[in-house]
Amino acid sequence: MMMSMAGNGGMNGSNIGNVRNGGAASISAKKLLLLTILDFLKENGFVSLSSDQRWKRPPPGWCKINFYSSFHSDCAHANIAVVGKNNEGEFLGGKVGRVKTNTFGEAEALAAELAVDFALQK
Repeated sequence: MMMSMAGNGGMNGSNIGNVRNGGAASISAKKLLLLTILDFLKENGFVSLSSDQRWKRPPPGWCKINFYSSFHSDCAHANIAVVGKNNEGEFLGGKVGRVKTNTFGEAEALAAELAVDFALQK
């Protein structure tokens, strides 16, 4: 079965360039890789970041994995979620998590990572 992924776009906007960690700009290699992959997926149309939140069916034989993030700057945490559906719109499963992060961009990247982990398990 083929899979496609779509992000939520969120309401916070992405600020990938500025990462705070005790006042110093730093980012782990894993997060940097995830942000790079997310940028690639966005640029090549694999991830949709539109304000139109209606679910669109994937082609027959495909399933669709949507991922979501909600960044809370006041507590430096994000809630992330993944939902998988087949081309009939039937629920295939999902995952949720709460992660420590400093930016909305990191939150989206961690949600994308959760989506990839979900896809690999299916």
